[in-house]
Amino acid sequence: TLDIVFSSCDIFCLPSYTELYSDGKPAEREGIPVALMEAMAWGKPVITTRHAGIPELVDQILVEERSVEQLQEALNYMLDNRDKWAEMGKANQSKLAEKFSKDNVRILGDTFRQWQK
Repeated sequence: TLDIVFSSCDIFCLPSYTELYSDGKPAEREGIPVALMEAMAWGKPVITTRHAGIPELVDQILVEERSVEQLQEALNYMLDNRDKWAEMGKANQSKLAEKFSKDNVRILGDTFRQWQK
């Protein structure tokens, strides 16, 4: 369960990238991964990729797609700055609650319903 997963981790790392078709064009892109939102809701600091909709939600540690070097630097930064984990986690919880509050979801739903008329 999520309780077991998130209570046993200190940070959440989710590298993501856009798959390319054989013609070199990018495939469909995911918006904001649910797993990322779950980690933020649990108050975990996150390392993730500057990919699709992720930067709309995460503003702490973003690395470029497929950059092993940047991912390594980000992980080392987190390991060297354990004293910032709690603060980063709380900021993630606050940001998630602000962006996806019940009021914001209701307003979005109302907007969609108006456009359907």
